[in-house]
Amino acid sequence: MKTRPFTNNERPPHFFRTQAPLSRDNRFLWVSLGAAFLVSTLVVVFALQFDQLFPRYNLADFRPAETAPYDIIPERDFVWVDQEKTAEKKNEAERTAPPIFQYNEDATTLILDKFRNLKEYLAAKKGNGADTKTVRLHQNLGTDKLLGERASAALLALPSQDLADTLEKSEALLLEALNTGIVSLKGVDRDPAGLKAVVIARGVGTTRIANERTLDEVITLQSLPTWLNDKLASLKANGREKDHIADIVLALAAENVRFNSAATAAARQKARDAVPPVQEIVRKNFPLISKGETVSPEDYSKLVAFIQSAAANLAYRMSGTLLFLVLIFITGAFLLGSTLAKRAYTRGETLFLILLGVLYLALAVIVLRVIPAESDYPLSLFLPTAMVAVLATIIISPNAGIAYSFLLAAVVFLVQNEMNGFLFAFFSGVAGTAAVLRVQKRIDLVKAGFVLFLVEGCIMAIISVLGVFPVGETVQLAVIAASNGFFSLILSLGFLPLVEHSLNSPTRFRLMELSDTNVPVLKKMLVLAPGTYTHSVNVANLAESAAMAVDANALLARVGGYYHDIGKVDQPEYFIENQDALNKHDFLKPSLSAAVIKSHVKIGVEKAKELNLPQAVIDIIAQHHGKGLISFFFSRAKAENANGDQISPEDYSYQGTRPQTKEAAIVMLADAVEAASRSLKKPTPAKIEKLVWNLIEERFHTEELLECSLTLHDLETIKRVFVAIVQGYLHQRIVYPKVKETAS
Repeated sequence: MKTRPFTNNERPPHFFRTQAPLSRDNRFLWVSLGAAFLVSTLVVVFALQFDQLFPRYNLADFRPAETAPYDIIPERDFVWVDQEKTAEKKNEAERTAPPIFQYNEDATTLILDKFRNLKEYLAAKKGNGADTKTVRLHQNLGTDKLLGERASAALLALPSQDLADTLEKSEALLLEALNTGIVSLKGVDRDPAGLKAVVIARGVGTTRIANERTLDEVITLQSLPTWLNDKLASLKANGREKDHIADIVLALAAENVRFNSAATAAARQKARDAVPPVQEIVRKNFPLISKGETVSPEDYSKLVAFIQSAAANLAYRMSGTLLFLVLIFITGAFLLGSTLAKRAYTRGETLFLILLGVLYLALAVIVLRVIPAESDYPLSLFLPTAMVAVLATIIISPNAGIAYSFLLAAVVFLVQNEMNGFLFAFFSGVAGTAAVLRVQKRIDLVKAGFVLFLVEGCIMAIISVLGVFPVGETVQLAVIAASNGFFSLILSLGFLPLVEHSLNSPTRFRLMELSDTNVPVLKKMLVLAPGTYTHSVNVANLAESAAMAVDANALLARVGGYYHDIGKVDQPEYFIENQDALNKHDFLKPSLSAAVIKSHVKIGVEKAKELNLPQAVIDIIAQHHGKGLISFFFSRAKAENANGDQISPEDYSYQGTRPQTKEAAIVMLADAVEAASRSLKKPTPAKIEKLVWNLIEERFHTEELLECSLTLHDLETIKRVFVAIVQGYLHQRIVYPKVKETAS
């Protein structure tokens, strides 16, 4: 609903007591949520950086080979890398990485060219057809020097076919040796005797092929004769031919595989990099270093890793925590939004919930720092979750209490990241909400505290059993949880009046106090306006019974009925229920009479604000006539209009707001029914039912009930309740005969 502007003589309502409920697009709502998120973010960031700002353990207090000044007990798991063992493994991997040798294709081609020249030279000499120019060419190439004179003469002495066969077999063995690779060990940076294997790489087009071989499989110039003898042994040739082949191969063979230092260095580095670090998970709550013990290099290394792990994981943890905080706010906006709450919260209620959540988050962070790091206690054991749920339930609604319990449990999980704490926080909040559903007096909160003492103890015991805690620890946790429940209710009892006053909330306790007819304003009404007082009491009874029947707030409807006409107290004589034989309206114009009648709504609202009544009650006072027409004076004005002036119904209508809630609408109907029923002559059930339904139907057709949430079924229920009650106080009585006095 909309708020009316304030005049110069009016005092604006308290900031927390604004009449206008919040809507989803209200700028104040988004500003409040944004400010709450900013503050929550600062709290969370401070909590995450607490170890860096105020470290529990100072690395400078510890030195290797010296005595530890105090215990180091990690409060979280962390990974420690054994740098020494890791370095040993990396060195071993580098040491065992085989050296890489590279084929030299140019060297192979040169060797084969020499063999071809030798073959041509021997063929020319054998046929005695070598001219001087050819001989000189081969002499310049050094072909005649490849073999000794004796070996050359022996080959030339062979028959042509035998020479061709010898050269063919020599070429095959030479090609095999070259393809296998004749390795040069020059330049190898390690003792060749210590090598177990080598890698020989060869490029074929754009493809690079690398094969690892043991040292026994590698051919060198030193091992070439042995390799050649093994090959000749399996060759079908006589001894003399084998000697010729050996002479040719040994004379022409040369190293065509050389050490590649750059590739070897890269392979060794790759081998180092492939070695995974030697890691150990250091568990929380186990002593890392004990006071009085000598700090070993390994202990010191673990301490360094422990302190550095917090800083290393800070950004990761912070991003995840802030995203979870965003999720909590989004969930809260949904759970506490008007879709599930069935109404929009006022500014005060919104600020109350936001402030409560931020304070709870800050308290959770503080408590987490106070709890010993080595303890396994759930954080929520030491937080008044039930108190917050109870306040939200009493101040706002049970739905708000349950929704807020879930959000607070999510906050606990955000801070401690522990499921037992989440479960206890949620169920303790739900238990707190359930414990205060039926309370009517403040003393009932103490009784609810004893109930919650037992319930929360049982909740924690069940959680401990599911977590397979030891029996002794289960009992200890259950006792702490039970104490938490009791003191949460006691704290809520202490904070409730403060919150009620700050928000001016229509809690059941405040409404019970206002429903006492001995309050000064009602006693004043009884003395100065007894007819209005009787009317108000009857309206309260009608409204309470009807509200109870349609599942509305019966206590609020009852209080609204008591106070709806307090604007009549200062001028009671202008209202018919307080008049005797003299009616002042007989001497006033209809327009002035209508103005006096209308003013009691405005005066009532002002008096309600002076009395500091809850906004819900003020709304009922302001809305109990809506925009209804004052039909008596409107009809009288038309009847007395001899000049034919235009008479506007708006001048004879109330200028208030149509009822916005079930309770305000019920009070409006009860007010009309109670007043009209007094005019019935010889009331009968049929007359009463017809009167009640006509009044309800009239309000329906004039759209006075358009903006509240009453349904047609509710109106039918309200009619039945009103008829039954009106029949009760308008019932017929027996006329007793007068007793004649007799002379004594």
